[in-house]
Amino acid sequence: MLAQELQLSRAWRGVAALLQATILLLYQPAFNALTSGLFVLLLLWLAIRLWQQTKPLSARQINWLLAPVLLLLLLQTRSLGALNLMFHVLLLAAIGRSFSLQLRRDAIQLVWVQYFAISCAFIFHQQILLAGLIFGLLGANLYLQFQLFAPNGQPLG
Repeated sequence: MLAQELQLSRAWRGVAALLQATILLLYQPAFNALTSGLFVLLLLWLAIRLWQQTKPLSARQINWLLAPVLLLLLLQTRSLGALNLMFHVLLLAAIGRSFSLQLRRDAIQLVWVQYFAISCAFIFHQQILLAGLIFGLLGANLYLQFQLFAPNGQPLG
């Protein structure tokens, strides 16, 4: 079996989902109530699926799930602004990747999207305490990436 096709553990997926929830909290200044609610519902559904250990969604199912959310975001372009809309789409893509997270190659893509999302949080937050939190999240994401390439293969299984 190729290394890219190795299965991810439930614990690794859980930590990645927790990291995504924390990233969404960083972006709250860019969200309105509707989009916050949508992202919270998507994360809750992701957590329930992870808890129940259901199999990941297919690409087609994810497209059907996220297309209405994307259309709703596009309808709010004027009120959100172009920059905030791009952040919404980035975070929506990360959540979509989490719904299909099963193989190591999926996890690598998610980790790199999360690097970009975490780094972009500096646009909204320039306080030193929040910068410390952002660097902590970068460290957590780096640890997730390390686990993907660790020689003992602990997170894969």
